[in-house]
Amino acid sequence: MSLLNLTNDGFPHILLVLYKEIAKHSDGIPKKDLLDIVAPKDVVQDGKAANTLTRWIGLGLFEESPKKSIKLALAPKAIPETDGEWRNFVPQVVMHQVLIAANNADLWATEDNKAADLTRSLAWMLAQNAYTFSYSNMEDLERRQLGDGGHWVMQNGTRRTGLRRWAPFLGFAHDTGELVIDPTKAIHRVLPHILTPGRSTDAAAFIKDLSSHLPVLDGGTYRMEVERVLAAGSLGERAAHELSTSLSRALFCLHKFGVIAFERADDKNSGVLLTGRDGPIRPLWRTVTLIEGMVK
Repeated sequence: MSLLNLTNDGFPHILLVLYKEIAKHSDGIPKKDLLDIVAPKDVVQDGKAANTLTRWIGLGLFEESPKKSIKLALAPKAIPETDGEWRNFVPQVVMHQVLIAANNADLWATEDNKAADLTRSLAWMLAQNAYTFSYSNMEDLERRQLGDGGHWVMQNGTRRTGLRRWAPFLGFAHDTGELVIDPTKAIHRVLPHILTPGRSTDAAAFIKDLSSHLPVLDGGTYRMEVERVLAAGSLGERAAHELSTSLSRALFCLHKFGVIAFERADDKNSGVLLTGRDGPIRPLWRTVTLIEGMVK
């Protein structure tokens, strides 16, 4: 099974509806009743809701009792109230479940890989140049970077379509007709676990903490494993303290919208350096040494 194979393992929007309905029943809801609500047989006959449910039971998001009752594996502290809150909350819960070690035991597995096909594809996508990346050429780019080394990311157009659905849902990209690499939403969702509003933290330490929460970003375990197998020089040269274009774009956006603030220094060997379309943004931001969570 493969998360990127939408036909067999379901769509993000179906998962969102399933989660919302299951969350209403803290003691569980019979599986048949759940599917009758989410995908009535006289309206929906393709089995995608059942496939999605089965897949996410296997990934540990939902639990199924011996009597075929379904409930959340981990109940939220508070149930969202508005549709907007649900659309932000559920992707955050799903993102955590996708990235946990138990669902990525073998990042390069081709069969029964749990979430590994999505995880490695996200890590690979986020390693690319966010300004020159093209969704239509993803397979060619993958072949050039991975060659015949015995590894593959998506391998075919079916899984490429899956990434186009899952990456925006989880907050690592947005779809404007073209898949645009941008992890701003994903990072924004984990910031409360990393930054204290009104306090500054060392920029390098911030990036390290961020990569522990989102290991598909710079310095994360999954990201480093993917970069390890890519052809030498395929990502270009970047100093250790220079951030990728995808991470830089997200931090720049969060700064622009007042979510975080930067403190800068002239010493290029201190802190981290944001990378833009044409390389490190030295004239604009210089080196970021501290990152502050803004008080809202």
